[in-house]
Amino acid sequence: MCNRSSDFREMKSILFLILFFLTNIFYGQEITLDSLLVEKIATLKSSKIDTIGIIERKCESMISPKCGNVNFYLLWKNKGRTFIQKINKCETESIKIDSTNYFFTFYYENKQKIEQEELKMYKTEDSGFSMTDHYCESIITFFENDNKLNKTINSYLLEIGEEKNINFKFNNNLKIVELDKNTRKLLKRLFN
Repeated sequence: MCNRSSDFREMKSILFLILFFLTNIFYGQEITLDSLLVEKIATLKSSKIDTIGIIERKCESMISPKCGNVNFYLLWKNKGRTFIQKINKCETESIKIDSTNYFFTFYYENKQKIEQEELKMYKTEDSGFSMTDHYCESIITFFENDNKLNKTINSYLLEIGEEKNINFKFNNNLKIVELDKNTRKLLKRLFN
């Protein structure tokens, strides 16, 4: 009788360890990326850099590329120049310089509008809503001194679609969407 009890406890321990390792394998990378970004932002702030942005670009789909579906782009401004670093679960790329300073220049020129803007849901003419299981999303975070602003752009809300999204034109005319589209082109040029 005593053997069964100890065998059961041993089996529970082994099962717990297997679950623990599987959890770390599947979720550990995200925690590492988040802590890496927090560390990099803290380093920038300690260097008296107070103009910082993060673009988290993720695509939800059935197929996951080798380096995952999430890329982070850390942007900061120092002495009038914009620096950008791409980070994903495979690598941290070397720092690139954006000589146009597009990201921060556009943001500050349109700051009031961007702060107020929200994308409208995909809506059809018959007042119905539509959904999808695959899309890309940009989460843009602006850090300015001690203030933080998050904006989310879901690519599905920017499509006209088969069922005619009546919010298509409104969403595509937002300044935050313009910033996202043009910054994605810039990032593609710098990192591909």
